[in-house]
Amino acid sequence: MENTYLQQVLRVLTKSEWKVLGDFVASPYFNKNEKFVRFYDKLSAFYPDFDVNEKEKVKLFLNTLQVKTFNDAGYRNLCSDFLVLVQEFIAQEALNTGYTVKEHLLNRTLILRNVLDLAEKNL
Repeated sequence: MENTYLQQVLRVLTKSEWKVLGDFVASPYFNKNEKFVRFYDKLSAFYPDFDVNEKEKVKLFLNTLQVKTFNDAGYRNLCSDFLVLVQEFIAQEALNTGYTVKEHLLNRTLILRNVLDLAEKNL
């Protein structure tokens, strides 16, 4: 996983963010693929640097996908797909902490759905 976008973004997560990411990944609302729960669990051993050598990379892949043979392209796809999920987590966290942005989006959606009384109350 050396010098990948996934490694770069995982390295900037605080310990509490890493734990919340686990909840995010385990949530069926945000993730419907059990392989990412297993991948997160296996990656936890590598926190905070996420330095994964070749031998560990193979073990991660085999244990996550529950297959018998390693495929480098498959591993890269796994990391790429997990990166998308991590970026979704970061965006969701930004929305949760940026109340003005979140409230703006909520009120805009309420107005577009013609729930004007509630949008007005929120404003």
